[in-house]
Amino acid sequence: MWGAVDMRASGGSDPVIRVGIIGLGGAAAGMIGKFAENPRFSIAAAADVDEEILGRFARDFPDAEACPTAKALCATKNVDLVYIGTPNRFHREHAEMVLSSGKHALVEKPMAVSLEEAAAMCDAADRNGVLLGVNVKHSFEPRIQALREFTKSGQFGALRMLHHWRYQSWIYSPRTPEELTPEWGGGILWRQGGHQLDLLRTIGLGMVRSVRGSAQVWDATRHVPGAHSAFFEFESGATGTCVYSGYDHYSTKELVHGFTPG
Repeated sequence: MWGAVDMRASGGSDPVIRVGIIGLGGAAAGMIGKFAENPRFSIAAAADVDEEILGRFARDFPDAEACPTAKALCATKNVDLVYIGTPNRFHREHAEMVLSSGKHALVEKPMAVSLEEAAAMCDAADRNGVLLGVNVKHSFEPRIQALREFTKSGQFGALRMLHHWRYQSWIYSPRTPEELTPEWGGGILWRQGGHQLDLLRTIGLGMVRSVRGSAQVWDATRHVPGAHSAFFEFESGATGTCVYSGYDHYSTKELVHGFTPG
């Protein structure tokens, strides 16, 4: 997969992918441990504008480089892949910086806040001959891949319809300024919608023919959409819906057998 990586694990033949992290916020906190646990990866560097956070990283990973800026991390020769966990509005800037330095990039979702920015990021990857990925990871889970195999095999007949509906109190949970600023990609559609569509497209085997949908702002004190709903059709003729409300005071997880609150 990583054609540009040539660093080899000690005593083995598998490549070790040296990872750099730009943005040591909440998203990165969930990813760094996974990279560190996997023998195919090593944490090689990180960059953050917060000196205190960067200092904690340096103490946890004393052999890694602690860079004060994204530009400094991109300049290092000790990184093959960069995970970008900065706020949405910086994704294009940081992705183009990483890709132009000849490094692969894994960008936290959402990929960008406009189609134009997303297209520019893809162009940068093609232009520099490196890989660009978006971290919508649930579609790689075994249960989702099993459902995809049902669709591919036709074991239970042709897929005709699929739905993903979710209700919770997202909009009333503690949120960052980024998550509550519409032009920065805040709101339920940017934060959670990507997961829904990724799962549905994975199970449905690909491209969507048409989409009709809307996003709603139902609480004037929170200026971002807190709910969305959409109806779509796959090229195969299968249809589906995705609905998400973050205004509710319960979670649909409570309806799942075996769920334990907290």
